[in-house]
Formats: sequence, structure tokens, C-alpha cells
Amino acid sequence: HESRCAKRVMDSCKRPFHDRFQSDGRWSRTAEDQVHLEDIVVDILEEFQGKTEEEKRETLRLKRNLHVNHLHRALGKLPKSFRSLDASRVWIVYWAVHGLSCLEAELTPPGMDEDMLVDFVRRCQHPNGGIGGCPGHLPHLAASYAGVAALITIGTESALACMDRKKMEQFLLSMCRDPSEGGGVTMHEGGEIDIRGVYAMLAIAHMLGLDKRPLLERGIVDFVQRCQTFDGGIAAEPTCEAHGGYTYCGLAALALAGKIDALDLPRLVHWLVHKQDGLSGGFQGRTDKLVDGCYSWWQGASFSILQEHFADYLAQTRVPTCFAEGSRQNLTPPAQEEVSECSVASMFPTEYSLGAKTSASGPLQALVHLSHPGEGFFLYNPLAQQAWSLLCCQDGEAGGLMDKPGVPPDFYHTCYNLAGIAAAQHVYGTQALGGETNLLPSVDPTTCVLQDRLQAALHHFHHHS
Repeated sequence: HESRCAKRVMDSCKRPFHDRFQSDGRWSRTAEDQVHLEDIVVDILEEFQGKTEEEKRETLRLKRNLHVNHLHRALGKLPKSFRSLDASRVWIVYWAVHGLSCLEAELTPPGMDEDMLVDFVRRCQHPNGGIGGCPGHLPHLAASYAGVAALITIGTESALACMDRKKMEQFLLSMCRDPSEGGGVTMHEGGEIDIRGVYAMLAIAHMLGLDKRPLLERGIVDFVQRCQTFDGGIAAEPTCEAHGGYTYCGLAALALAGKIDALDLPRLVHWLVHKQDGLSGGFQGRTDKLVDGCYSWWQGASFSILQEHFADYLAQTRVPTCFAEGSRQNLTPPAQEEVSECSVASMFPTEYSLGAKTSASGPLQALVHLSHPGEGFFLYNPLAQQAWSLLCCQDGEAGGLMDKPGVPPDFYHTCYNLAGIAAAQHVYGTQALGGETNLLPSVDPTTCVLQDRLQAALHHFHHHS
């Protein structure tokens, strides 16, 4: 049966793109790229289905040691090709240490200690507050977020003590635009104004234990509201196209502000659920774009945030109150898009339920580590998301994780694939595809640092404020 279904899917993929898209027979590069990627994914799935159970388990295994070696290389001497990322050096530190923390590995390679990383981020701090992309650069909100998150992930006394919280607070306030001018936050002095600034500002304030109330008086909630698009996602700024990264930024920002109900949550959920691809299990960043491993975090963590604020979502829907209060009554599952029997979504299905115990099911359920399953409504398929990263984005030879099959791995996609796997494992209880050895620690969905590191930092700042 499996081989027949694989052949049927393969045959459909080999048909011209206009047979599979409502393109009116017109050629487009986007459709051609989509067909090409689907062909690659089907090849991967067909090969996977032909393996023994033991071989499947090995294929799904997270290659921890290889990924650790890949991320350690980020902290050493980089080749000349990285010169274009000179202004992002503090980001490279964050991508490396966060990915390594997800893998529960040493944060530095042999011959380097954590104080060297702390000293580098310290030298990136500006005398007037904020952090630049590398030493000597002007302070920038994105770099400030990366630097703070890296130091909290390192978590040593010296790392937490080197941050000038008072000057950072002044820098954050100076980046806010006056509400009479439309609100929002500028990324740096004289820089662009978009939703990344709102998120970075609130995430930094939260991680440092700062009072967010003065920031919320600058009209940023209204700015995020105006960035929500007609189709439900969130754009970089008002009137632009919805995007997965910006949707995460807007949603996480309002969650940190305690104002998540300012968004139209049913429309937001509608947009998000249609970004998970039924064939590969991965997420698109925008409508009709290719799936990308980094959106396992940007889109996947959005569902983690929504799960924590599920009562707010239900309050904006017409779901009867009895369901919102945890009734055991059954609710008809939502209509699901028909997917191929050979797809990731069908290989790793998620049972939809409301007020009933959720469980992993399907032909490969023995490959799932399941404990304390959550209760509630599954808005997306976290097992399929994990399968996308493990089967299609993992370099099992050189290490690292990638954007999509056929693309070399890099530090950015390694970091956010791992964070996305962790988010999917913990969003509805504990569900680790590939078994317990793949289980990663819980990542805070609003800041993208480990939960325990964040709590330790907040405890430190509370007693040293």
C-alpha cells in the first residue's frame, strides 16, 4: 500500500506544474520552485517509508554531536565569506549559544571559555546604552535583543552583571516614536520603524526585569493592531504583507505587554494554520512561498503563545462557554485539508480534540516519546513540524540544520530549527518525535531563550535591582 501511494504521489509531482496549481497554464518561477521542492520532499518520504523501523528511528534521530560541532565553529575563526556579517557578529554569538543550550551542550568549544563571549558582548555595549552588532557600532534594537538573550543564555554571574540595565532602559525609551506621529519603535537612531522594534524592545525589557509600563504608554499596542492585515497575519508596518517573522513579533510583543486580546485572534489563527504545509509539515513564511526551516520557530512558537492564551482566543470565537471551561463534551473536529497518504501530515497525524486527552497516533506512533499529553484543541500538527526539521532539514553528515533540502546548513537555521523542534515538543504536553533521546528543554515562546535560564536571570535581577 505504501509503495502504491508513494508512486501515485510521485507521478502527480512529475506532472507539469499547471496540473497542480490554479495557474491557468501560465508559467511562474514560484510554481516551478514549489514543484521542485515537493519532488525532493516526496523522494525523502518515499525513501523513509521503505526503511525498517530501526532504520526509521536512526533517520529521525537528532544528530546532536554533529550539530554541536557545527555551532562551535560559529564561535571560532570564520572564513572571509562571513565579512558581510560583520555587523551581525553578536547575532552569531546568540545563534550559537542558544542552539547549543537547546542541545544541552557546552556553550564554547575547547580552548574558549564563556568569559570570552561575555567580554565580546560587553565590548558591543554602547556608552549611552544599547548594544551594537559588533564593537564600535551604534546601538541597534535587534543587536540589543541578541546580546541580552546571549548573555542570559550564558547565565553566569559575570554575564548577568555586565549588562547596564539602567542605560538599556533609557535606550529603549529613546527608540519609541511619539504616539502623535503614529507610534511604533525605531530600530536605531534615525532608523526604520517596524514591528521588529516593538518586539525587541519588550523582549529586552522582559528579560532584564524592567518595568514595561512606560514603554506601553508610547502607543505601541495601537501600532501592532494596525499592522494586522486583512487576512489575519501581521506585517512589518501598516499596509504591508503579512509575514511569519513579523507575525511572531507582533503576537509575542502583545503577549509580553499583556494585551494579546488587542489582536483579532480568530483571523490570526486562520492565517497561521494555513501556513503549515500538508506535504512536508514545515511552515511557509508568507502565502504561496516555499516552506523554510526557520519558520518552525517563527510560526511554531506563535502556536505556543496562543496555547498559553487560549482563553483569549476562545473569548473572541463563538465556541460555547462550556467548552472554554474545559467541558468533556465532544466537539466536531475542524475540516482538514485533504493530504496525500504519503505526506508527513498523514505519517505523523495529530488527533484533534477539545477537552479530551490528546495523543500521538498513526503508523509510527512507537517513534514518539509521549508523556503528560496536554488537554485542548490542536491548532496545528507539531509532530509533522518535527518531522520536517528532522527528515528534511538535518545534515546527517556534516552537522547543522538548513532552510530546506538541497541548501547548505547555516548557524541561523540551525538555531531556529532546534528552537522550533523544542517548541513543537512542548506545546501540547510532551511529544518528541524520534523518541526520548530527541527531547529538548523547554524554550520560552516569547523570548526564545531556555525557560530555566530566563527564570534564573529574572531571579538574579530581582535581587540585584
